[in-house]
Amino acid sequence: MTPFRLDEAIALLARTTRVLNALLSELPPGWAEKHEGADTSSPFDVSV
Repeated sequence: MTPFRLDEAIALLARTTRVLNALLSELPPGWAEKHEGADTSSPFDVSV
């Protein structure tokens, strides 16, 4: 197993929002904004 490196983790996490926005931006609203029930979030809610 590769040892944890904080600088690599920061580089990865810094891109997460852009990646999620790119993946979700052109999906139909039913896919990106759908909630599965009470106390749940949609993929769009998580990315903003």
